[in-house]
Amino acid sequence: MKKKKLILILIFFYLLSIKVSSMETLDLYYPLLPEANEFKGNIYLRDVKNKRTYLRSKNDVYYIGHYTVGFGLEPTGSTINVEDLVRGMVTESLEYSGYKVSNKKLNNASVMDVEIIQMNSIMPYMYIGELKLLMYTEDGKKIMEKTVFDYVGHGWSINEVFKGFTRVAIKSINKLVLFFNSDSFNDCYNGKPYFEKEKEIIKSSQRLSAIPNDIQVKPDIVSVTFYENNIKKIENLENFKNIEVLDLFENQIKKIKNLDQLANLKFLNLKSNLIPVIENLDKLTGLIDLDLHFNELTKIENLNNLTNLLWLCFNHNKITKIENLKDLSNLTFLDISFNKIGKIENLNNLKNLLWLDLSSNNINKIENLDQLSNLYYLNFSRNENIVKIENLNNLKNLHVLDLAETKVSKIENLNELKKLEILILYDTKIKTLENVEELTNLKRIWVPNSTKKIAKKSYDFLKKNNVLINGMSVDQFVKKPLVKVE
Repeated sequence: MKKKKLILILIFFYLLSIKVSSMETLDLYYPLLPEANEFKGNIYLRDVKNKRTYLRSKNDVYYIGHYTVGFGLEPTGSTINVEDLVRGMVTESLEYSGYKVSNKKLNNASVMDVEIIQMNSIMPYMYIGELKLLMYTEDGKKIMEKTVFDYVGHGWSINEVFKGFTRVAIKSINKLVLFFNSDSFNDCYNGKPYFEKEKEIIKSSQRLSAIPNDIQVKPDIVSVTFYENNIKKIENLENFKNIEVLDLFENQIKKIKNLDQLANLKFLNLKSNLIPVIENLDKLTGLIDLDLHFNELTKIENLNNLTNLLWLCFNHNKITKIENLKDLSNLTFLDISFNKIGKIENLNNLKNLLWLDLSSNNINKIENLDQLSNLYYLNFSRNENIVKIENLNNLKNLHVLDLAETKVSKIENLNELKKLEILILYDTKIKTLENVEELTNLKRIWVPNSTKKIAKKSYDFLKKNNVLINGMSVDQFVKKPLVKVE
């Protein structure tokens, strides 16, 4: 019996290796952030080291090590390697936060190294990013050590892999921006050391039923984490008045309260709790990042005072309407996916928005996006009532458009999207690949496997520009049975 099981496992991994080696080349995408108006100083980004390992647990056949897109199993390839990707992410985040970054040694500049601890996926659906930031004075004295970590869940189709790694990249930038914008990092740049073991309190996976009231807190503690516990109330925070980060991810909290004294708070993570109402956040005017996904929310409300918010996450709730966001004009990232929204509305004031995820809702028409001219990423996938591509002409900066699993039947009205690089249309009603020849920066397009025809103009354009169709070259795609060029 054991021998039979072993044979089956070996067959599974063999088939997986065939699948992996045949997977297409993918790039990861993240919004290019604008540079800050203020200048805080120079940083020499000296080295990005890939420290990831190839661990394989003997006790867990579901974990096959670092299955990655271009980062581990190289046949999957990528036109950008992980070191370059992370260097770009860190540079974007620093320059957005007011620091000028150079890849060459500068006088009067702090020196930063980055170690990539993880940038991988754990089978079958978890995508992980973990970076260690190290900073030194010009004469070599170590003054900072900080770990940035996040993970997301996504599926395992080729498109889901793309989305999973893209989301890891954007969430990592989220954490980087949060840290680089903090007073703690600014102080560190000016010579005051920051070592996470001295600055952060982490109590994770300890089955705590309440936030302890006897924790000895030093005045310079800036981050407190109580994730994956059984905490039911937000309380006992009197000693944490100076903190900038509060992470209460995956507890059993039902009410937002007792946060008024946290005047310096910039990041509040309440995802994976039982919260039905957004409330009692008015005093947190310095908040940059608010994460409320996987809760019981039915309405967006009580956010008017949070005008410094950059990142706002509501995915996997029960929200029925986009509303009460008009005062959040600095917002760059908005995720309202996996809700019950029926209409796109009330977004006109969000002119700085770069990332908008409205996937898995009940939207039936693309509309009311004209003011979002900076938008980089737009996701409408799994809105099954959308039947037409329309009203996107003003989105001149759009790089990624996802309309997978909608009822769109024709590629149209995209001519103004000159910066579009990724167009995702798999599992739609499209039968003809057409009207893409104006998309001069297009690199990847996914269409349904049932696509039977490519218009001649589109064929010529796609072939000339080496655009991949469903991971294949144009000529490979047209060799499929029943696919014609007309």
